[in-house]
Amino acid sequence: MSVVTLSSKSHNLNLKVIEKGLHVFSISFKDKSGKEHEIIIGPEKPEDAVKDRRFLHSLVGRYCNRLPHADLTLPGGTVFKPESFGSPETSLHGGPAAGGWDQKTLQRLSPQEVTLFSKSEIETLKTQYGEEAAGVWAYESPDGEGGHVGKVRAEVAIAVRDAADEGAVGEVILVYRAKLLSGEETALNLTQHWAFNLEASENARNGPGPMTDVKQHLYQLNSTQCLELAAGTALPTGHLVDAAKWRSGACNFKNTKKVGDPYPENGLDDFSVFDRRMTPKESKVVVDGSVDQVGNAFTGDATTGKLGEKVATLSSEKTGLSLEFQTNQSGVQYWSGHGGYDKSDSRRRVHGGKGEAGVGDGYDEPPALAMEFHEIYGAWMHPELKNIGWNTVLKKDQVYNNWVKMTIKSA
Repeated sequence: MSVVTLSSKSHNLNLKVIEKGLHVFSISFKDKSGKEHEIIIGPEKPEDAVKDRRFLHSLVGRYCNRLPHADLTLPGGTVFKPESFGSPETSLHGGPAAGGWDQKTLQRLSPQEVTLFSKSEIETLKTQYGEEAAGVWAYESPDGEGGHVGKVRAEVAIAVRDAADEGAVGEVILVYRAKLLSGEETALNLTQHWAFNLEASENARNGPGPMTDVKQHLYQLNSTQCLELAAGTALPTGHLVDAAKWRSGACNFKNTKKVGDPYPENGLDDFSVFDRRMTPKESKVVVDGSVDQVGNAFTGDATTGKLGEKVATLSSEKTGLSLEFQTNQSGVQYWSGHGGYDKSDSRRRVHGGKGEAGVGDGYDEPPALAMEFHEIYGAWMHPELKNIGWNTVLKKDQVYNNWVKMTIKSA
C-alpha cells in the first residue's frame, strides 16, 4: 500500500495520501495551544481505508455524484450510457468499481512529466513548496470506461503549506486538471469526497473514551439556494429551490447553525449552490486553449476576487478549530456519513478507539461531515440550469480546472 506524506515547512501540518484513489488518509497538526488533532475519521490501517467503496476521502471520477443510468445526449450530439451503480436508475460516483477512479492507483509525476499545469505552476510547486509539501498524480481514463466516451487524462495536485494569517494552522490545496485526448466531448465532474470531525481527537486526551458525532459542529455556507433532488434517486429535477424551504430548513446554512439543528431523519445528503456562482463564466472551470490560460492556483492568481471568497466554514466550539473553504466550483454536496463508518468499524487510536474492527467502539453516526465541492451534476440536461451556464461537459481543446483551498484555523 503506497502512502505519501506531505508536510508543511514547519512540519506542523501533515497530510497522508494513499495513491490508490488518492484517498486523503490523514490530516494532522497541533493547534495554537499545542494539542494534537487528526480531523479525518477512518480505520487505523491504510489498507482498511480502501478495501471497500465508501468513498470517504477519495478522489471521485470520471463523474461524481449521480447521473441517470440511461442513454444521455451531450450538447454536441454525442450519446453515451453511464453504467449503473448505487441503484438501477443511477450511476453513482463513476459507476462500478471497474470504472471508478477511487479504485485506480494514480502515478506520481516528476516535474518533467507534468502536462496539465503551466511552467509557472510547476516552478511555484518546486520553489515555494518542494517535493516534501506537494505532489502531482496522473491517471488516464480509456474511452468507454464506466460507459463514458473519449479518452481523458487527469492530473491532480495536492499541496500543504503554513499560513501567515493570525490563528491559521495552515492550508491544504487540491487542484484537478483534465484534458480530452480522444473524442469530441465527454461528461466530466470531479471531486474529493473528504469528511471531517473536528472533535474526534478530544476522545483520546485521557485514554480511550466515547465518540462524539458531528451534530454539534457549526456550519455556514454562502448559499441561499439548494438543488432540488428527486425522491428515491436523488437526481436533480432541474430546479433550484429556496434553502429555507428545502428539507424544512435543515439545509439553510446561510447563517451559521449547528449541523443537527434540525437534523433530518436519514441525515444530510444535499447540494447547496453558492450565491456568487450564478455567473459561471467567471469560474474558469473549463478553459479554452492551453493551461497557460488558467492562472496559477498556488500563488493566488486563480484564488482571488470573487472566486477567492470564503464559501463554506465548518467549526467546533469545543475545540476552537475551524475549516474555511474557497473554490471555483458551483456548490457543495454535504453528507453526514450515514452508511459510512459506524460502531462495527475500526476507530483510530488517536480518536480514542482500539484501532480494531468488530469490537464495538467504532464511530457514532453521524461520524463526520463530508464536503464534496463540484459543479451541478447533469446540468446540460435541464434548461433552467443550462441557461445559467452550467453543463459539466469537457470538449476537445479545453482544459478542465477545479481547485479547492482549505484553511485550518485554531481560535
